[in-house]
Parts: sequence; structure tokens; C-alpha cells
Amino acid sequence: MPWTRENGIGVALWSYIPKEGENKLVLRIGDVVEVLGRQEKWLVGRLCSNRGFIGAFPASFVALDPPALREPDSVVSKTNPIYDMMRLIVSLRSTLLSGKLPAEEAKEIRRNLTEKIDFMNSQRGLDLTIRHCDGKRIEEKSLSAVALFRQHHQTQRWVRSFAAVKGDDKDLSGPHPVLPETFQILLSIRSFSSGLKVDEADLITSIYEVYEGKDKSDIANKRLYLITNVVTEGNYGNDNAKEGSRADLSRIKKEICFRKALGVAAIDITEQFTFRQGGTGKRHEGGREAELSIPFISSGSESESLENTFKRLINTDRKSQESNLRRLGVKLNIVFGGDLHKFQFSSLGSYGICHLP
Repeated sequence: MPWTRENGIGVALWSYIPKEGENKLVLRIGDVVEVLGRQEKWLVGRLCSNRGFIGAFPASFVALDPPALREPDSVVSKTNPIYDMMRLIVSLRSTLLSGKLPAEEAKEIRRNLTEKIDFMNSQRGLDLTIRHCDGKRIEEKSLSAVALFRQHHQTQRWVRSFAAVKGDDKDLSGPHPVLPETFQILLSIRSFSSGLKVDEADLITSIYEVYEGKDKSDIANKRLYLITNVVTEGNYGNDNAKEGSRADLSRIKKEICFRKALGVAAIDITEQFTFRQGGTGKRHEGGREAELSIPFISSGSESESLENTFKRLINTDRKSQESNLRRLGVKLNIVFGGDLHKFQFSSLGSYGICHLP
């Protein structure tokens, strides 16, 4: 008689030890068994504690759950995460209604609450609600068709980002952008030279993972820049320390340490990615190697951020850059579809302290 498919969960009432060499399942009293099939008085399944072995065992040795209970158990197991989310939403609602929160904390809780509500609506297949950045609903009648579409698209991206953070594998509506070609950037900093009169400085390079592809509106004029932020560590502006002994100065320097921005070096590397720079740079198997000399500009004041320094650098006239700006030498290797095992990974995302002259 052929096997028939049957799904269920059972508990072993008695121990069952088959003869040696038989393809049968060993049961101990109290073992939980997942049933996969049936043939007359025999069942086929596996232990929930060890799913790697499937074997047969007597049906009379196992008590199966009634069919009327299997469907509710399945529904509860699938909807349990939703219940947890609902309890969290109710808890956040009670916290907001208490009226005892500072304005900033209440704004953050309101934002988290709207994110979870939108995620729940997407899980249930309901329409997404368009909102302001602070979580308040937007009246749809006050928007044009184009503005309404943009708001819906932005809300969909928020929900997708929230689902990605939660590790949810549900396929949400809308296409997922895919990068057309994988590429890697390998940086090897050979030297640093500048006229700044400091003992030591840090060169910090970071590699960021892109969640979604960038379009032309994300980068001004579709230009790509390699940016190096230069900072130094030390103790600044401590008037009391100047009057103390040399031991006090050493102790304060160890206890209190600040990071101070020295400047920014940046260069346009768009041509390195598009391969439009006709023949400059060395070619080797797996990619292109080019020697770059990056313009460096120091911060205008202590209150100027590195971002503002970078904007001032790229807005400076190119001729004045060549004559006035100091130069930072960087060895840049860009690889398109190359074999990473041929390169030294120690130079990827390097962080080091370079002594300045």
C-alpha cells in the first residue's frame, strides 16, 4: 500500500527501539514527532529535536493532535508576531496619552509609532497612509496627483527600510533597485604632506554600504568625489593647565582628549568610474590603477564643520587651487569585477596616524 501524505505533530506515548539496520525512527517517551506520511498502521516522520533523520514508527505509539486544533495552532504561530506588534503599538499610544514626555521624546515616540502602523498596514495588504516627516497625516485633497505619487513612493521606501531592519523577508510591492555591476574600491595611502604645524594627525577613510541605487538627483551634476577628512587629537584651550606643572599638563592631556578638524582633501573621481580619461593611469589585470594628487584645504575656523570646508573646497576656482592649495598624495586603486584575492586586504578602509613635517 503506498504512503499517503499527512501533516501533524504528535507526542510519543511509549518508547520504540527498532532492530539494528532497519530504517525506522527511535522513540522515547515524551518525544515530539513531526508526522510527514501514513501507511496503514505506520507513520513516517522525524523528531522535532533532530530533523536530520526521517524514519517509520508505529502509529499506535504516538498521540496526534486532533485535526481541529492544527489549523488554530498554525494561525496562532503565523499571527503571533502581529500580536506582539499590536501590544507594542498600544503601549506607545498609552505613553503618548500620558502627556508627561518632553517634546523631543514625544516626537521620537510618535515617529516610531507611525512607522509600526505603516508596517502593519503593509503586512495586512492595506493602503499606505501618506504622512509628514513628523508622522502627521497629509490631506490627500490638498495635493496634486504628482505630489501624491511622490508621497506614496516615499512612504513605501520608509516601510521597506523598516522591514529590512526587522529582518522581514516579505516581498513588498514595488521594484527593488539592483546595482548593475558590482565594484570594489581599494585605497592605499602612501604619504601625506602638508604645511600645518602639528605633531600628528589622523587620516580617516570610510567605506559605506549603499542600500539603494543613487539617481542623478542625489549627486549634484552627477559628480563623484573622493573625500579625506583630516583631524587631530589633543587638549585645546585649557587655561588652567598652562599655569600648572609639567606633570599636571601630562596628566590632563591623558585624561581629556579632543578631536579637532584640520581640513578636507577632495578630488573629482567621476572619470575613474566611467573610464573616460583616455589612457591616463596604469592598466593591470582586473582593474585600473591611477596616481592621484588631491587638493587639501584647511578649516577656516574652529567652528567650521568639515562639510562646510568640503563645500568651500569644491567651489574654489580650479586655477587658485593649483596655485594656493596644499597637496595630499593618495594612491587609488579602483577595481571593476576583479579578483579580490589578488590584492592585499590590509589596505582596504585603512586608518592610520601620519607624522606631518
